[in-house]
Amino acid sequence: MGRLAGALRQPSGDEPPRQPANNRSRSTRRPGARRTTASSSADRRFHRRSGGRFTGRAAIVALVVSVLVLTLAYPMQEYLAQRSQIAAAERAQAEQLERLADLEERKQKWSDPAYIRSQANRRLQLVEPGVTVYYIKEDPRSDAEQPGPGGRPAGKPSSKAPWYSQLWSSVRAADRPVPSEPGSTPAGE
Repeated sequence: MGRLAGALRQPSGDEPPRQPANNRSRSTRRPGARRTTASSSADRRFHRRSGGRFTGRAAIVALVVSVLVLTLAYPMQEYLAQRSQIAAAERAQAEQLERLADLEERKQKWSDPAYIRSQANRRLQLVEPGVTVYYIKEDPRSDAEQPGPGGRPAGKPSSKAPWYSQLWSSVRAADRPVPSEPGSTPAGE
Protein backbone atom coordinates (compact mmCIF):
# COMPACT_ATOMS: atom_id res chain seq x y z
CA MET A 1 0.00 0.00 0.00
CA GLY A 2 2.93 2.25 0.59
CA ARG A 3 3.89 2.11 -3.06
CA LEU A 4 0.43 2.98 -4.16
CA ALA A 5 0.21 5.81 -1.71
CA GLY A 6 3.58 7.13 -2.84
CA ALA A 7 2.47 7.04 -6.47
CA LEU A 8 -0.77 8.82 -5.68
CA ARG A 9 0.58 11.49 -3.43
CA GLN A 10 1.11 14.91 -4.94
CA PRO A 11 4.67 16.10 -5.28
CA SER A 12 5.75 19.22 -3.53
CA GLY A 13 6.89 22.25 -5.53
CA ASP A 14 10.66 21.63 -5.35
CA GLU A 15 10.79 17.90 -5.97
CA PRO A 16 10.44 16.54 -9.52
CA PRO A 17 7.49 14.33 -10.31
CA ARG A 18 8.26 10.68 -10.06
CA GLN A 19 7.21 7.99 -12.42
CA PRO A 20 5.63 4.85 -11.14
CA ALA A 21 8.10 2.13 -10.31
CA ASN A 22 6.78 -0.31 -12.85
CA ASN A 23 7.32 2.29 -15.69
CA ARG A 24 11.01 2.64 -14.87
CA SER A 25 11.75 -0.98 -15.37
CA ARG A 26 10.11 -1.18 -18.82
CA SER A 27 12.31 -1.19 -21.88
CA THR A 28 11.59 -0.82 -25.56
CA ARG A 29 12.52 -4.44 -26.23
CA ARG A 30 10.03 -7.17 -26.82
CA PRO A 31 9.19 -9.17 -23.81
CA GLY A 32 11.17 -12.36 -23.74
CA ALA A 33 13.80 -11.18 -26.23
CA ARG A 34 17.35 -11.38 -25.02
CA ARG A 35 20.20 -9.31 -26.20
CA THR A 36 23.04 -11.42 -27.41
CA THR A 37 26.55 -10.48 -28.36
CA ALA A 38 25.84 -11.14 -32.05
CA SER A 39 22.84 -8.85 -32.11
CA SER A 40 24.66 -6.10 -30.27
CA SER A 41 27.59 -6.22 -32.71
CA ALA A 42 25.15 -6.13 -35.66
CA ASP A 43 23.50 -3.06 -34.16
CA ARG A 44 26.86 -1.35 -33.79
CA ARG A 45 27.82 -2.22 -37.37
CA PHE A 46 24.51 -0.85 -38.57
CA HIS A 47 24.99 2.38 -36.65
CA ARG A 48 28.56 2.85 -37.84
CA ARG A 49 27.47 3.83 -41.37
CA SER A 50 26.97 7.48 -42.03
CA GLY A 51 24.40 8.72 -44.55
CA GLY A 52 26.77 10.98 -46.53
CA ARG A 53 29.40 8.41 -47.45
CA PHE A 54 29.69 6.53 -50.71
CA THR A 55 29.05 2.94 -49.72
CA GLY A 56 30.27 -0.24 -51.35
CA ARG A 57 26.81 -1.15 -52.59
CA ALA A 58 26.39 2.26 -54.20
CA ALA A 59 29.77 1.87 -55.90
CA ILE A 60 28.76 -1.51 -57.31
CA VAL A 61 25.43 -0.16 -58.55
CA ALA A 62 27.19 2.82 -60.17
CA LEU A 63 29.69 0.48 -61.80
CA VAL A 64 26.93 -1.77 -63.17
CA VAL A 65 24.95 1.21 -64.51
CA SER A 66 28.03 2.71 -66.18
CA VAL A 67 28.91 -0.66 -67.77
CA LEU A 68 25.34 -0.95 -69.10
CA VAL A 69 25.44 2.58 -70.50
CA LEU A 70 28.79 1.97 -72.20
CA THR A 71 27.59 -1.38 -73.51
CA LEU A 72 24.45 0.13 -75.04
CA ALA A 73 26.00 3.38 -76.35
CA TYR A 74 27.63 1.97 -79.50
CA PRO A 75 24.63 -0.11 -80.64
CA MET A 76 22.36 2.90 -80.07
CA GLN A 77 24.69 5.10 -82.13
CA GLU A 78 24.70 2.53 -84.93
CA TYR A 79 20.91 2.24 -84.76
CA LEU A 80 20.44 5.99 -85.09
CA ALA A 81 22.94 6.17 -87.97
CA GLN A 82 21.13 3.38 -89.79
CA ARG A 83 17.77 5.08 -89.23
CA SER A 84 19.11 8.30 -90.81
CA GLN A 85 20.50 6.30 -93.76
CA ILE A 86 17.13 4.61 -94.23
CA ALA A 87 15.36 7.98 -94.17
CA ALA A 88 17.79 9.37 -96.77
CA ALA A 89 17.29 6.29 -98.97
CA GLU A 90 13.51 6.67 -98.70
CA ARG A 91 13.76 10.34 -99.74
CA ALA A 92 15.96 9.41 -102.71
CA GLN A 93 13.53 6.68 -103.70
CA ALA A 94 10.60 9.13 -103.55
CA GLU A 95 12.52 11.57 -105.79
CA GLN A 96 13.30 8.79 -108.26
CA LEU A 97 9.63 7.75 -108.34
CA GLU A 98 8.62 11.37 -109.08
CA ARG A 99 11.21 11.53 -111.86
CA LEU A 100 9.98 8.21 -113.25
CA ALA A 101 6.37 9.48 -113.26
CA ASP A 102 7.51 12.64 -115.09
CA LEU A 103 9.36 10.56 -117.70
CA GLU A 104 6.31 8.35 -118.19
CA GLU A 105 4.19 11.46 -118.74
CA ARG A 106 6.69 12.78 -121.30
CA LYS A 107 6.69 9.39 -123.02
CA GLN A 108 2.90 9.54 -123.30
CA LYS A 109 3.12 13.05 -124.82
CA TRP A 110 5.70 11.98 -127.40
CA SER A 111 3.54 9.05 -128.47
CA ASP A 112 0.83 11.53 -129.58
CA PRO A 113 1.32 12.58 -133.29
CA ALA A 114 -0.24 16.04 -132.71
CA TYR A 115 2.32 16.80 -129.98
CA ILE A 116 5.17 15.69 -132.26
CA ARG A 117 3.93 18.05 -135.02
CA SER A 118 3.63 20.98 -132.62
CA GLN A 119 7.14 20.39 -131.27
CA ALA A 120 8.62 20.11 -134.78
CA ASN A 121 6.92 23.38 -135.73
CA ARG A 122 8.03 25.21 -132.59
CA ARG A 123 11.58 23.86 -132.26
CA LEU A 124 12.63 23.22 -135.85
CA GLN A 125 10.29 25.62 -137.71
CA LEU A 126 9.06 22.70 -139.82
CA VAL A 127 5.63 23.06 -141.41
CA GLU A 128 3.44 20.77 -143.42
CA PRO A 129 3.44 21.23 -147.18
CA GLY A 130 1.05 23.91 -148.43
CA VAL A 131 1.15 26.02 -145.24
CA THR A 132 2.28 29.64 -145.66
CA VAL A 133 4.49 30.91 -142.86
CA TYR A 134 4.94 34.60 -142.04
CA TYR A 135 7.93 35.75 -140.05
CA ILE A 136 7.91 39.13 -138.35
CA LYS A 137 11.34 40.64 -138.04
CA GLU A 138 12.17 42.81 -135.10
CA ASP A 139 13.28 46.40 -135.63
CA PRO A 140 17.10 46.41 -135.75
CA ARG A 141 17.23 49.65 -133.72
CA SER A 142 17.48 49.11 -130.00
CA ASP A 143 14.96 50.53 -127.57
CA ALA A 144 17.33 53.40 -126.74
CA GLU A 145 17.33 54.46 -130.38
CA GLN A 146 13.55 54.34 -130.68
CA PRO A 147 12.00 57.77 -131.03
CA GLY A 148 10.88 59.21 -127.76
CA PRO A 149 8.22 61.84 -127.14
CA GLY A 150 8.53 64.79 -129.52
CA GLY A 151 10.08 62.64 -132.25
CA ARG A 152 13.52 62.94 -130.76
CA PRO A 153 15.49 59.76 -130.01
CA ALA A 154 15.67 58.95 -126.34
CA GLY A 155 19.10 59.21 -124.75
CA LYS A 156 21.18 56.05 -124.63
CA PRO A 157 22.21 55.04 -121.20
CA SER A 158 25.95 55.06 -120.84
CA SER A 159 27.27 51.93 -119.24
CA LYS A 160 30.38 53.78 -118.04
CA ALA A 161 28.57 56.57 -116.14
CA PRO A 162 27.10 55.86 -112.71
CA TRP A 163 23.33 55.66 -112.36
CA TYR A 164 22.95 58.98 -110.56
CA SER A 165 24.73 60.89 -113.35
CA GLN A 166 22.51 59.15 -115.91
CA LEU A 167 19.48 60.22 -113.87
CA TRP A 168 20.70 63.81 -113.69
CA SER A 169 21.42 63.96 -117.43
CA SER A 170 17.91 62.69 -118.18
CA VAL A 171 16.44 65.41 -115.93
CA ARG A 172 18.50 68.08 -117.71
CA ALA A 173 17.47 66.70 -121.13
CA ALA A 174 13.81 66.89 -120.12
CA ASP A 175 14.17 70.64 -119.38
CA ARG A 176 15.60 71.49 -122.83
CA PRO A 177 13.11 72.63 -125.45
CA VAL A 178 12.56 70.42 -128.45
CA PRO A 179 14.28 71.94 -131.50
CA SER A 180 11.68 72.90 -134.03
CA GLU A 181 11.91 71.60 -137.53
CA PRO A 182 12.24 74.07 -140.40
CA GLY A 183 8.88 75.10 -141.73
CA SER A 184 6.91 74.35 -138.59
CA THR A 185 5.71 76.94 -136.13
CA PRO A 186 5.49 76.49 -132.38
CA ALA A 187 2.01 75.92 -130.99
CA GLY A 188 2.11 79.08 -128.87
CA GLU A 189 2.75 81.51 -131.80
